[in-house]
Amino acid sequence: MYKPGDFSGFFYFRHFIIRNYLHVSQAIRFRLNRYDMYKYAFLFLLSGLLILQSCRKDAAIGQRVDLANLAPEDLRVELNPNGNSPLSAALTFESIVPVRVSVRINGEHPLEHTFEDLETTHEHIIAGLYPGTDNEVDITLTDAIGNFASTTLTITTDPLPNYFPDIETNVITPLRQDGWTLTEFGVGLGTSFLSVPFIFDEAGKVRWFLELDVFSDLSFPVKQLPNGNMLVSYLDHIYEYDLLGNEINDIYIPGYFQHHETRIMPNGNYLLAVDKEGISTVE
Repeated sequence: MYKPGDFSGFFYFRHFIIRNYLHVSQAIRFRLNRYDMYKYAFLFLLSGLLILQSCRKDAAIGQRVDLANLAPEDLRVELNPNGNSPLSAALTFESIVPVRVSVRINGEHPLEHTFEDLETTHEHIIAGLYPGTDNEVDITLTDAIGNFASTTLTITTDPLPNYFPDIETNVITPLRQDGWTLTEFGVGLGTSFLSVPFIFDEAGKVRWFLELDVFSDLSFPVKQLPNGNMLVSYLDHIYEYDLLGNEINDIYIPGYFQHHETRIMPNGNYLLAVDKEGISTVE
């Protein structure tokens, strides 16, 4: 019980306050030390990033570099490697770092395309060359940070075969049907046919064709798939070719002969006009 003049309780209370004050001050100091630790770690990381950035001045982002810095080997080009696509070529090479490849075929109606994937092993199709021409083709390699290198290749093509018809463009209406035109024709060879799907540009210049001499009869229709490959119908088969003339796929439909119309549905299936084997038709 507290008595007048007795200060023992006061001293105990004051001791309690001082002791707890010391604990609180130590906790505050500890928290301040942790804050300082995080602060110094952040400053250290920031300074490291600044040093890294300064070290990259010699390889600035988006700068032109020598081709040898990206692809030490020569860019290899082979015209018509399969023998059935005379206006297409294969471009192959290895790069030091992953790069994307852009191709531009110069001429009256230039054609440009970029292969967007960053790769080190490259096998690309150059399609759309002019016939009977020393085609100048610009190749640009671009790495992940935007550094790029360019070179120009010359690809010489033969004139069109004599069996090709003359194409004359009288009216160009881009709003009605923009872009180039894909069609096909057949050449009678006495006992067989040569089917030739081809593409011509706005000026009527043939820029791609495929000689389907593996078939003894007409093959039609020819449609272009969303991936750029060609869908060629022949009797009870549907073939898929790339622009180099490589056979990519063969869909066999036994018992049916398709003709005149092939539709590519939104779900990727095909809708065909066919005759069933052994069933007569009425016209």
